[in-house]
Amino acid sequence: MSRQSIQAPPATPPIYSLLKAAVLVEDGGRWQQGIQWSPEQVNGGGTIAVDCVGNSPDGKDPASNPVINSADPFTIFAEDHCSTIGFEDRDFEGRARRQLASVQSALVAHELQFGTQAGLAGGGTNVALIDAIELGPGSQPIEDAIGILEAALAETFAGARCMIHVTVQAFDLMMAAKLVYLSGMQWLTGVGNIVVADAGYTAETSPEGAVYAYGTSLVQIRLSPVDLVPGSFAEALAQMTDHSVNSIILYAERLALVQFDHDNASEGAADLLFKIELDIPPWHVGS
Repeated sequence: MSRQSIQAPPATPPIYSLLKAAVLVEDGGRWQQGIQWSPEQVNGGGTIAVDCVGNSPDGKDPASNPVINSADPFTIFAEDHCSTIGFEDRDFEGRARRQLASVQSALVAHELQFGTQAGLAGGGTNVALIDAIELGPGSQPIEDAIGILEAALAETFAGARCMIHVTVQAFDLMMAAKLVYLSGMQWLTGVGNIVVADAGYTAETSPEGAVYAYGTSLVQIRLSPVDLVPGSFAEALAQMTDHSVNSIILYAERLALVQFDHDNASEGAADLLFKIELDIPPWHVGS
């Protein structure tokens, strides 16, 4: 008996993720060769005494401008492929676009965490979450860890709103401990920092399987328009057919770029990023 061919349930993006929590810019701007900027949030400020008539005396000590930060883009992609048999009924272009939409936040988050493509680990220049200064001592219960992380962010950015990045597992434990509350479409801590949970964040491999929470300034993400490679289904049929297995493949891809305030990593650590190990075991399929 021949089974009837029907459409699959469409791939859908997560309700909450890095791309939902961050400032998202989707444009075709001229940033494909990278960007640079002078951070705003880490210039100084201070207090001085006043004289007897209420005038401020001389002697203000302005902070020096921070280093010029930079970031370079990387490519994220997804694809649809299937046998050439019965391809007339298959929506290759729509399926590739939907697949990219469903996984793009996890792909960006994983690159932000590990920098395997455009980061230091991949031979690039981008600072990644793993390059952050590690706070301690050692692994901490999640209630204590988030408090330590927020204290470091508050001291560094003078109380400005920041972001805390955690695995989905750690986020659920934060919810159970009542460390977050929902405000509109964002999850916040008590002092107003945005908590980002994304499937792309995973345990680090050194030390083996360590789960961290990371603290950064506010993150802005740029995404270019989606391109189909080689351009359309008709072009994929002509150019991307593997005749040895009678398979057609069509890619959907776009450039992504992550921007946040940081000092360039020196001696293996970025001075304006923080991380702290959580006293929770990593979760693995089959473990």
